[in-house]
Amino acid sequence: MVLLLSLALVLNISNVSAANGNNSTTLNQQVTSQVNSQITYTPNEVNDAASRVKNFYETNKRLPNYVTIKNTQVTMPQFLNLLTTDLIQTNQGSKAPIPLKNVGEPLKPTGATKGGTLTKTEYINVAQTIKNMIDATGKAPDNANSPIGQIKYETLIYTFSKIMNFHKTKGRLPNYVTVPSNGYLAQAQLQRQSQTQNQIRNQTQSQTQTQNQIRNQTQISYTLVEVNDAASRVKNFYETNKRLPNYVTIKNTQVTMPQFLNLLTTDLIQTNQGSKAPIPLKNVGEPLKPTGATKGGTLTKTEYINVAQTIKNMIDATGKAPDNANSPIGQIKYETLIYTFSKIMNFHKTKGRLPNYVTVPSNGGNGGSGTTNFGKGQLNGLQGIEGLQILAAYINKNLNHQYGAATTAEGVERTGLGDCWGLSAWAAKVLYDNGYTVRIVQGASVEASNHRWVQVLINGNWINFDPSLVTRKYGGQPYYHTCASVSKIIATYT
Repeated sequence: MVLLLSLALVLNISNVSAANGNNSTTLNQQVTSQVNSQITYTPNEVNDAASRVKNFYETNKRLPNYVTIKNTQVTMPQFLNLLTTDLIQTNQGSKAPIPLKNVGEPLKPTGATKGGTLTKTEYINVAQTIKNMIDATGKAPDNANSPIGQIKYETLIYTFSKIMNFHKTKGRLPNYVTVPSNGYLAQAQLQRQSQTQNQIRNQTQSQTQTQNQIRNQTQISYTLVEVNDAASRVKNFYETNKRLPNYVTIKNTQVTMPQFLNLLTTDLIQTNQGSKAPIPLKNVGEPLKPTGATKGGTLTKTEYINVAQTIKNMIDATGKAPDNANSPIGQIKYETLIYTFSKIMNFHKTKGRLPNYVTVPSNGGNGGSGTTNFGKGQLNGLQGIEGLQILAAYINKNLNHQYGAATTAEGVERTGLGDCWGLSAWAAKVLYDNGYTVRIVQGASVEASNHRWVQVLINGNWINFDPSLVTRKYGGQPYYHTCASVSKIIATYT
Protein backbone atom coordinates (compact mmCIF):
# COMPACT_ATOMS: atom_id res chain seq x y z
CA MET A 1 0.00 0.00 0.00
CA VAL A 2 1.63 3.18 -1.14
CA LEU A 3 1.23 6.52 0.57
CA LEU A 4 2.19 9.57 -1.50
CA LEU A 5 3.71 12.69 -0.07
CA SER A 6 1.56 15.66 -1.11
CA LEU A 7 2.62 18.92 0.51
CA ALA A 8 2.94 21.54 -2.19
CA LEU A 9 6.12 23.17 -3.43
CA VAL A 10 6.57 26.02 -5.83
CA LEU A 11 10.19 26.94 -6.37
CA ASN A 12 11.51 29.47 -8.84
CA ILE A 13 15.15 30.33 -8.35
CA SER A 14 17.55 31.63 -10.98
CA ASN A 15 21.16 31.87 -9.92
CA VAL A 16 24.40 29.92 -10.12
CA SER A 17 23.64 26.26 -10.77
CA ALA A 18 25.44 22.93 -10.67
CA ALA A 19 22.81 21.44 -12.97
CA ASN A 20 25.27 20.69 -15.73
CA GLY A 21 28.45 21.98 -14.19
CA ASN A 22 27.88 25.37 -15.84
CA ASN A 23 27.91 28.82 -14.25
CA SER A 24 24.87 30.97 -15.07
CA THR A 25 23.95 34.05 -13.06
CA THR A 26 20.84 36.22 -13.03
CA LEU A 27 19.53 38.81 -10.60
CA ASN A 28 16.20 37.10 -10.09
CA GLN A 29 15.71 34.87 -7.07
CA GLN A 30 12.26 33.99 -5.85
CA VAL A 31 11.15 31.22 -3.57
CA THR A 32 7.47 30.53 -3.01
CA SER A 33 6.81 27.39 -1.02
CA GLN A 34 4.82 25.62 1.60
CA VAL A 35 6.49 22.29 2.37
CA ASN A 36 8.52 20.23 -0.08
CA SER A 37 7.30 16.83 1.07
CA GLN A 38 5.52 16.11 -2.24
CA ILE A 39 8.92 15.95 -3.95
CA THR A 40 11.13 12.99 -3.14
CA TYR A 41 14.43 11.74 -4.55
CA THR A 42 16.00 8.32 -4.71
CA PRO A 43 19.45 7.87 -3.14
CA ASN A 44 20.83 7.46 -6.68
CA GLU A 45 19.46 10.87 -7.68
CA VAL A 46 20.99 12.50 -4.61
CA ASN A 47 24.31 10.74 -5.29
CA ASP A 48 24.31 12.02 -8.86
CA ALA A 49 23.73 15.56 -7.62
CA ALA A 50 26.53 15.09 -5.08
CA SER A 51 28.95 14.33 -7.94
CA ARG A 52 27.97 17.54 -9.69
CA VAL A 53 28.28 19.66 -6.56
CA LYS A 54 31.69 18.10 -5.79
CA ASN A 55 32.96 18.83 -9.30
CA PHE A 56 31.59 22.38 -9.27
CA TYR A 57 33.27 23.07 -5.92
CA GLU A 58 36.63 21.71 -7.04
CA THR A 59 36.48 23.69 -10.28
CA ASN A 60 35.15 27.01 -8.96
CA LYS A 61 36.46 26.90 -5.38
CA ARG A 62 32.98 27.62 -4.05
CA LEU A 63 29.55 25.98 -3.80
CA PRO A 64 26.85 26.54 -6.42
CA ASN A 65 23.79 28.45 -5.29
CA TYR A 66 21.63 25.43 -6.11
CA VAL A 67 21.75 22.04 -7.75
CA THR A 68 19.07 20.85 -10.14
CA ILE A 69 17.52 17.45 -9.42
CA LYS A 70 14.64 16.25 -11.60
CA ASN A 71 14.00 19.81 -12.90
CA THR A 72 13.81 21.27 -9.37
CA GLN A 73 16.37 23.78 -8.15
CA VAL A 74 17.48 22.55 -4.73
CA THR A 75 19.17 25.12 -2.49
CA MET A 76 22.38 24.25 -0.68
CA PRO A 77 20.71 24.12 2.78
CA GLN A 78 18.11 21.73 1.33
CA PHE A 79 20.87 19.71 -0.32
CA LEU A 80 22.76 19.36 2.97
CA ASN A 81 19.62 17.79 4.44
CA LEU A 82 19.33 15.44 1.44
CA LEU A 83 23.01 14.48 1.71
CA THR A 84 22.93 13.67 5.42
CA THR A 85 19.67 11.73 5.11
CA ASP A 86 21.09 9.84 2.10
CA LEU A 87 24.23 8.95 4.03
CA ILE A 88 22.36 7.81 7.15
CA GLN A 89 19.91 5.70 5.14
CA THR A 90 22.70 4.22 3.02
CA ASN A 91 24.57 3.18 6.16
CA GLN A 92 21.36 1.56 7.46
CA GLY A 93 20.74 -0.26 4.18
CA SER A 94 17.59 1.73 3.41
CA LYS A 95 16.72 2.84 -0.12
CA ALA A 96 13.60 4.79 0.88
CA PRO A 97 12.87 7.94 -1.14
CA ILE A 98 14.14 11.10 0.56
CA PRO A 99 11.68 14.01 0.81
CA LEU A 100 12.75 17.52 -0.16
CA LYS A 101 12.02 19.81 2.77
CA ASN A 102 12.34 23.52 3.39
CA VAL A 103 15.63 24.33 5.12
CA GLY A 104 16.72 27.85 6.00
CA GLU A 105 20.15 29.37 5.42
CA PRO A 106 22.70 29.19 8.26
CA LEU A 107 22.97 32.34 10.34
CA LYS A 108 26.73 32.91 10.20
CA PRO A 109 28.85 30.02 8.86
CA THR A 110 32.12 29.72 10.78
CA GLY A 111 34.52 26.96 11.70
CA ALA A 112 37.92 26.32 13.25
CA THR A 113 39.20 23.05 11.75
CA LYS A 114 42.55 22.84 9.97
CA GLY A 115 41.31 19.82 8.10
CA GLY A 116 42.17 16.16 8.55
CA THR A 117 40.66 12.69 8.27
CA LEU A 118 37.37 11.37 9.64
CA THR A 119 36.64 7.66 9.93
CA LYS A 120 33.38 6.21 8.67
CA THR A 121 31.92 6.11 12.19
CA GLU A 122 32.99 9.71 12.80
CA TYR A 123 31.53 11.21 9.62
CA ILE A 124 28.27 9.29 10.08
CA ASN A 125 28.00 10.71 13.61
CA VAL A 126 28.55 14.22 12.22
CA ALA A 127 25.83 13.60 9.62
CA GLN A 128 23.37 12.47 12.30
CA THR A 129 24.13 15.56 14.38
CA ILE A 130 23.47 17.83 11.40
CA LYS A 131 20.24 16.00 10.56
CA ASN A 132 19.01 16.40 14.15
CA MET A 133 19.86 20.12 14.10
CA ILE A 134 17.99 20.69 10.82
CA ASP A 135 14.96 18.78 12.10
CA ALA A 136 14.96 20.79 15.31
CA THR A 137 15.62 24.29 13.93
CA GLY A 138 14.43 24.20 10.33
CA LYS A 139 17.72 25.65 9.09
CA ALA A 140 21.22 24.52 8.20
CA PRO A 141 23.82 24.78 11.00
CA ASP A 142 26.70 27.26 10.85
CA ASN A 143 29.09 24.37 11.50
CA ALA A 144 29.33 20.95 13.10
CA ASN A 145 31.69 19.65 15.76
CA SER A 146 33.93 16.75 14.85
CA PRO A 147 37.10 15.05 16.18
CA ILE A 148 39.15 17.41 13.95
CA GLY A 149 37.38 20.60 15.03
CA GLN A 150 34.41 22.66 13.87
CA ILE A 151 33.67 22.06 10.19
CA LYS A 152 31.80 24.97 8.69
CA TYR A 153 28.66 24.79 6.57
CA GLU A 154 30.24 25.03 3.09
CA THR A 155 32.93 22.47 3.91
CA LEU A 156 30.29 20.08 5.27
CA ILE A 157 28.39 20.13 1.96
CA TYR A 158 31.56 19.54 -0.06
CA THR A 159 32.74 16.74 2.26
CA PHE A 160 29.42 14.87 2.22
CA SER A 161 29.23 15.35 -1.57
CA LYS A 162 32.64 13.62 -1.80
CA ILE A 163 31.40 10.75 0.37
CA MET A 164 28.25 10.12 -1.67
CA ASN A 165 30.17 10.52 -4.94
CA PHE A 166 32.49 7.76 -3.67
CA HIS A 167 29.44 5.57 -2.99
CA LYS A 168 28.14 6.31 -6.49
CA THR A 169 31.37 5.16 -8.13
CA LYS A 170 32.48 2.38 -5.73
CA GLY A 171 29.15 1.05 -4.50
CA ARG A 172 30.10 1.42 -0.85
CA LEU A 173 30.78 4.13 1.73
CA PRO A 174 34.45 5.07 2.15
CA ASN A 175 36.32 3.91 5.27
CA TYR A 176 37.45 7.50 5.81
CA VAL A 177 37.16 10.94 4.23
CA THR A 178 39.67 13.76 4.04
CA VAL A 179 38.19 17.08 5.14
CA PRO A 180 39.86 20.26 3.83
CA SER A 181 40.59 23.15 6.15
CA ASN A 182 37.91 25.81 6.37
CA GLY A 183 40.28 28.09 4.45
CA TYR A 184 40.27 25.86 1.37
CA LEU A 185 39.27 28.73 -0.88
CA ALA A 186 42.03 31.10 0.22
CA GLN A 187 44.48 30.41 -2.61
CA ALA A 188 41.89 30.90 -5.32
CA GLN A 189 40.72 34.09 -3.69
CA LEU A 190 44.30 35.43 -3.61
CA GLN A 191 44.71 34.67 -7.30
CA ARG A 192 41.65 36.76 -8.08
CA GLN A 193 42.63 39.74 -5.90
CA SER A 194 43.85 41.80 -8.83
CA GLN A 195 40.43 41.46 -10.46
CA THR A 196 38.37 42.47 -7.40
CA GLN A 197 39.47 46.02 -6.58
CA ASN A 198 36.07 47.47 -7.50
CA GLN A 199 34.37 44.89 -5.32
CA ILE A 200 36.61 45.85 -2.41
CA ARG A 201 35.80 49.53 -2.87
CA ASN A 202 32.08 48.73 -3.01
CA GLN A 203 32.39 46.58 0.08
CA THR A 204 34.15 49.41 1.91
CA GLN A 205 31.34 51.79 0.97
CA SER A 206 28.79 49.24 2.15
CA GLN A 207 30.62 48.82 5.45
CA THR A 208 30.66 52.58 5.91
CA GLN A 209 26.91 52.70 5.29
CA THR A 210 26.40 49.86 7.79
CA GLN A 211 28.48 51.67 10.38
CA ASN A 212 26.41 54.79 9.81
CA GLN A 213 23.24 52.78 10.25
CA ILE A 214 24.59 51.34 13.50
CA ARG A 215 25.48 54.80 14.74
CA ASN A 216 22.04 56.05 13.77
CA GLN A 217 20.42 53.09 15.51
CA THR A 218 22.24 53.78 18.76
CA GLN A 219 20.70 57.25 18.69
CA ILE A 220 17.21 55.74 18.82
CA SER A 221 15.68 55.57 22.29
CA TYR A 222 12.29 54.61 23.68
CA THR A 223 10.27 55.65 26.69
CA LEU A 224 9.22 53.02 29.20
CA VAL A 225 5.62 53.46 28.05
CA GLU A 226 6.63 52.61 24.46
CA VAL A 227 8.48 49.48 25.56
CA ASN A 228 5.54 48.40 27.72
CA ASP A 229 3.17 48.84 24.79
CA ALA A 230 5.43 46.64 22.63
CA ALA A 231 5.54 44.08 25.47
CA SER A 232 1.75 43.79 25.32
CA ARG A 233 1.87 43.09 21.61
CA VAL A 234 4.64 40.50 21.91
CA LYS A 235 2.78 38.78 24.77
CA ASN A 236 -0.44 38.59 22.74
CA PHE A 237 1.38 37.34 19.64
CA TYR A 238 3.12 34.59 21.63
CA GLU A 239 -0.09 33.42 23.28
CA THR A 240 -1.90 33.32 19.92
CA ASN A 241 0.82 31.76 17.76
CA LYS A 242 2.79 29.75 20.36
CA ARG A 243 6.01 31.42 19.21
CA LEU A 244 7.73 34.79 19.24
CA PRO A 245 7.38 37.26 16.36
CA ASN A 246 10.49 37.90 14.26
CA TYR A 247 10.44 41.52 15.36
CA VAL A 248 8.23 44.13 17.03
CA THR A 249 7.73 47.59 15.56
CA ILE A 250 8.30 50.54 17.90
CA LYS A 251 8.06 54.05 16.45
CA ASN A 252 8.40 52.76 12.87
CA THR A 253 11.57 50.76 13.68
CA GLN A 254 11.63 46.97 13.48
CA VAL A 255 13.21 45.80 16.73
CA THR A 256 14.60 42.26 16.71
CA MET A 257 13.83 39.89 19.57
CA PRO A 258 17.40 40.00 20.97
CA GLN A 259 17.20 43.80 20.96
CA PHE A 260 13.78 43.64 22.58
CA LEU A 261 15.05 41.39 25.37
CA ASN A 262 17.59 44.10 26.19
CA LEU A 263 14.86 46.76 26.15
CA LEU A 264 12.62 44.63 28.40
CA THR A 265 15.25 43.91 31.04
CA THR A 266 16.41 47.54 31.09
CA ASP A 267 12.79 48.68 31.32
CA LEU A 268 12.14 46.34 34.25
CA ILE A 269 15.29 47.33 36.15
CA GLN A 270 14.66 51.05 35.67
CA THR A 271 11.00 50.70 36.63
CA ASN A 272 11.98 48.95 39.84
CA GLN A 273 14.45 51.76 40.58
CA GLY A 274 11.87 54.46 39.84
CA SER A 275 13.75 55.76 36.80
CA LYS A 276 11.90 56.95 33.69
CA ALA A 277 15.01 57.62 31.59
CA PRO A 278 14.70 56.82 27.86
CA ILE A 279 16.15 53.42 26.92
CA PRO A 280 18.57 53.39 23.96
CA LEU A 281 18.14 50.77 21.23
CA LYS A 282 21.38 48.86 20.90
CA ASN A 283 22.62 46.13 18.58
CA VAL A 284 22.23 42.70 20.18
CA GLY A 285 23.20 39.46 18.47
CA GLU A 286 21.13 36.28 18.30
CA PRO A 287 21.70 33.58 20.94
CA LEU A 288 23.90 30.71 19.80
CA LYS A 289 21.69 27.74 20.72
CA PRO A 290 18.71 28.47 22.97
CA THR A 291 18.17 25.66 25.47
CA GLY A 292 16.71 25.32 28.95
CA ALA A 293 15.63 22.72 31.48
CA THR A 294 12.91 24.36 33.58
CA LYS A 295 9.51 22.71 34.01
CA GLY A 296 8.01 26.11 34.71
CA GLY A 297 6.84 27.57 37.99
CA THR A 298 6.59 30.86 39.88
CA LEU A 299 9.23 33.56 40.43
CA THR A 300 8.85 36.23 43.08
CA LYS A 301 9.45 39.90 42.26
CA THR A 302 12.95 39.79 43.74
CA GLU A 303 13.76 36.62 41.80
CA TYR A 304 12.63 37.83 38.39
CA ILE A 305 14.41 41.18 38.86
CA ASN A 306 17.61 39.29 39.67
CA VAL A 307 17.18 37.22 36.49
CA ALA A 308 16.67 40.44 34.49
CA GLN A 309 19.86 41.95 35.91
CA THR A 310 21.80 38.81 35.06
CA ILE A 311 20.56 38.93 31.45
CA LYS A 312 21.37 42.64 31.17
CA ASN A 313 24.90 42.01 32.41
CA MET A 314 25.37 39.16 29.91
CA ILE A 315 24.16 41.27 26.97
CA ASP A 316 26.41 44.17 27.99
CA ALA A 317 29.39 41.81 28.28
CA THR A 318 28.92 39.71 25.13
CA GLY A 319 26.84 41.85 22.77
CA LYS A 320 24.35 39.04 22.19
CA ALA A 321 21.30 37.54 23.86
CA PRO A 322 21.94 34.55 26.16
CA ASP A 323 20.76 31.05 25.32
CA ASN A 324 19.09 30.89 28.74
CA ALA A 325 19.24 32.28 32.27
CA ASN A 326 19.48 30.47 35.58
CA SER A 327 16.65 30.94 38.06
CA PRO A 328 15.31 29.27 41.23
CA ILE A 329 13.06 27.12 38.99
CA GLY A 330 15.81 26.06 36.58
CA GLN A 331 17.25 27.31 33.31
CA ILE A 332 14.75 29.48 31.44
CA LYS A 333 15.52 29.55 27.75
CA TYR A 334 15.72 32.62 25.53
CA GLU A 335 12.22 32.54 24.00
CA THR A 336 10.56 31.89 27.36
CA LEU A 337 12.52 34.78 28.90
CA ILE A 338 11.16 37.24 26.34
CA TYR A 339 7.59 36.03 26.83
CA THR A 340 7.89 36.13 30.63
CA PHE A 341 9.32 39.65 30.77
CA SER A 342 6.68 40.77 28.23
CA LYS A 343 4.02 39.47 30.64
CA ILE A 344 5.61 41.38 33.51
CA MET A 345 5.78 44.71 31.67
CA ASN A 346 2.26 44.23 30.29
CA PHE A 347 1.11 43.83 33.89
CA HIS A 348 2.83 47.11 34.74
CA LYS A 349 1.16 48.78 31.78
CA THR A 350 -2.32 47.73 32.92
CA LYS A 351 -1.91 47.83 36.72
CA GLY A 352 0.61 50.62 37.17
CA ARG A 353 2.93 48.45 39.28
CA LEU A 354 5.19 45.42 38.97
CA PRO A 355 3.58 42.07 39.87
CA ASN A 356 4.51 40.36 43.13
CA TYR A 357 5.21 37.17 41.21
CA VAL A 358 5.14 35.82 37.65
CA THR A 359 4.28 32.35 36.36
CA VAL A 360 6.90 30.99 33.97
CA PRO A 361 5.79 28.30 31.47
CA SER A 362 7.87 25.25 30.71
CA ASN A 363 10.48 25.78 28.03
CA GLY A 364 8.45 25.83 24.83
CA GLY A 365 6.91 22.37 25.14
CA ASN A 366 10.06 20.51 24.03
CA GLY A 367 9.35 17.72 26.48
CA GLY A 368 11.30 16.44 29.45
CA SER A 369 8.83 17.70 32.03
CA GLY A 370 6.33 14.89 32.64
CA THR A 371 5.39 11.24 32.69
CA THR A 372 2.72 9.18 30.96
CA ASN A 373 0.73 6.13 31.98
CA PHE A 374 0.91 4.88 28.39
CA GLY A 375 3.78 2.91 26.90
CA LYS A 376 4.37 0.33 29.67
CA GLY A 377 6.62 2.73 31.56
CA GLN A 378 9.06 3.02 28.65
CA LEU A 379 8.03 6.49 27.45
CA ASN A 380 8.73 8.79 30.39
CA GLY A 381 11.16 11.70 30.19
CA LEU A 382 10.96 12.09 26.40
CA GLN A 383 12.61 15.34 25.31
CA GLY A 384 13.46 17.13 22.06
CA ILE A 385 14.20 15.35 18.78
CA GLU A 386 15.69 12.37 20.61
CA GLY A 387 12.36 11.88 22.35
CA LEU A 388 10.58 11.72 18.99
CA GLN A 389 13.06 9.09 17.79
CA ILE A 390 12.48 7.00 20.92
CA LEU A 391 8.70 7.26 20.50
CA ALA A 392 8.89 6.25 16.82
CA ALA A 393 10.98 3.19 17.71
CA TYR A 394 8.50 2.19 20.42
CA ILE A 395 5.54 2.48 18.02
CA ASN A 396 7.34 0.41 15.39
CA LYS A 397 8.05 -2.36 17.89
CA ASN A 398 4.84 -2.39 19.94
CA LEU A 399 1.98 -0.93 17.86
CA ASN A 400 0.69 -1.25 14.32
CA HIS A 401 -1.70 0.43 11.90
CA GLN A 402 -4.91 -1.35 10.92
CA TYR A 403 -8.00 -0.01 9.22
CA GLY A 404 -11.06 -0.45 11.40
CA ALA A 405 -8.97 -0.73 14.57
CA ALA A 406 -9.10 1.57 17.61
CA THR A 407 -9.76 5.26 17.02
CA THR A 408 -8.96 6.44 20.55
CA ALA A 409 -5.72 6.69 22.53
CA GLU A 410 -7.05 4.30 25.18
CA GLY A 411 -8.11 1.76 22.58
CA VAL A 412 -4.68 1.78 20.94
CA GLU A 413 -2.96 1.37 24.32
CA ARG A 414 -5.22 -1.57 25.16
CA THR A 415 -5.11 -3.43 21.83
CA GLY A 416 -1.82 -2.35 20.26
CA LEU A 417 -3.66 -1.53 17.02
CA GLY A 418 -5.16 1.66 15.67
CA ASP A 419 -6.08 3.53 12.52
CA CYS A 420 -4.45 6.89 11.82
CA TRP A 421 -6.94 8.66 14.12
CA GLY A 422 -6.28 6.32 17.02
CA LEU A 423 -2.50 6.28 16.59
CA SER A 424 -2.43 10.09 16.39
CA ALA A 425 -4.54 10.44 19.53
CA TRP A 426 -2.25 7.97 21.33
CA ALA A 427 0.97 9.71 20.20
CA ALA A 428 -0.43 13.16 21.07
CA LYS A 429 -1.27 12.02 24.60
CA VAL A 430 2.17 10.50 25.18
CA LEU A 431 3.93 13.61 23.90
CA TYR A 432 1.70 16.01 25.82
CA ASP A 433 2.15 14.00 29.01
CA ASN A 434 5.91 14.38 28.55
CA GLY A 435 5.64 18.17 28.30
CA TYR A 436 5.65 18.73 24.54
CA THR A 437 3.41 21.22 22.80
CA VAL A 438 1.57 19.09 20.27
CA ARG A 439 -1.31 19.25 17.84
CA ILE A 440 -3.31 16.74 15.79
CA VAL A 441 -3.71 17.72 12.14
CA GLN A 442 -5.72 16.35 9.25
CA GLY A 443 -5.38 16.33 5.47
CA ALA A 444 -6.09 14.40 2.31
CA SER A 445 -3.79 11.52 1.33
CA VAL A 446 -4.01 9.33 -1.75
CA GLU A 447 -6.22 6.86 0.16
CA ALA A 448 -8.24 9.03 2.51
CA SER A 449 -9.55 12.58 2.67
CA ASN A 450 -9.21 12.67 6.47
CA HIS A 451 -5.78 11.24 7.27
CA ARG A 452 -4.50 12.35 10.67
CA TRP A 453 -1.05 12.73 12.14
CA VAL A 454 0.73 14.80 14.78
CA GLN A 455 2.88 17.93 14.73
CA VAL A 456 5.22 18.78 17.60
CA LEU A 457 6.51 22.26 18.44
CA ILE A 458 10.32 22.08 18.71
CA ASN A 459 12.21 25.35 19.16
CA GLY A 460 9.45 27.34 17.50
CA ASN A 461 9.01 24.98 14.52
CA TRP A 462 6.16 22.50 13.96
CA ILE A 463 7.78 19.12 13.27
CA ASN A 464 5.72 16.40 11.58
CA PHE A 465 5.33 13.09 13.42
CA ASP A 466 3.21 10.53 11.59
CA PRO A 467 2.65 7.53 13.91
CA SER A 468 1.05 5.53 11.08
CA LEU A 469 4.05 5.69 8.77
CA VAL A 470 6.54 4.58 11.45
CA THR A 471 4.65 1.30 11.97
CA ARG A 472 5.81 -2.01 10.54
CA LYS A 473 2.86 -1.96 8.14
CA TYR A 474 4.39 0.99 6.26
CA GLY A 475 8.01 -0.09 6.51
CA GLY A 476 9.07 1.93 9.55
CA GLN A 477 9.54 5.21 7.69
CA PRO A 478 11.25 8.16 9.44
CA TYR A 479 8.86 9.86 11.85
CA TYR A 480 8.99 13.17 9.91
CA HIS A 481 7.67 11.61 6.68
CA THR A 482 4.10 12.59 5.82
CA CYS A 483 1.60 11.51 3.18
CA ALA A 484 -0.78 14.48 3.20
CA SER A 485 -0.85 18.26 3.42
CA VAL A 486 -2.46 19.94 6.40
CA SER A 487 -6.01 21.11 5.73
CA LYS A 488 -7.29 21.31 9.30
CA ILE A 489 -5.93 21.50 12.85
CA ILE A 490 -8.03 19.14 14.95
CA ALA A 491 -6.69 20.00 18.43
CA THR A 492 -3.71 21.68 20.06
CA TYR A 493 -2.35 20.69 23.48
CA THR A 494 0.01 23.09 25.28
